[in-house]
Amino acid sequence: MLETRQNQDVLEFVLVGAMDSATCPEIKEEILAKLAENPARVAFDLKAVDFIASIFLSLCLIVSQKVGEGNFSVVNPQPQIKKVFKIAGLDKFVK
Repeated sequence: MLETRQNQDVLEFVLVGAMDSATCPEIKEEILAKLAENPARVAFDLKAVDFIASIFLSLCLIVSQKVGEGNFSVVNPQPQIKKVFKIAGLDKFVK
């Protein structure tokens, strides 16, 4: 469900499956623990994510605030996921 990779100066979280109220609290704890160790630039790789709920958007905002403006991005979103970010006004995170 969650894999962590360090690519140069970017801490990348590879997410899999649905990011909903059942999965987000668990991955939130893991992500925040990793950020406490290494507050670097962060990217969420959503290539294998097929659904996101508002709780996941909230997690994106929390991580963005923790690492600072311009240091958080979402990469490889499926078209339907990209559309949700755009509707929520968070498309600035999508790369």
